[in-house]
Amino acid sequence: QIPCRVIGDAKSARRALDAIAEGFEAARTL
Repeated sequence: QIPCRVIGDAKSARRALDAIAEGFEAARTL
């Protein structure tokens, strides 16, 4: 069983990676 804290950390980390990826794409279009 995985603790809820680990699941939350994984979700937040994935969200951060998505935000960074969006930032790179936005910077590339400029």
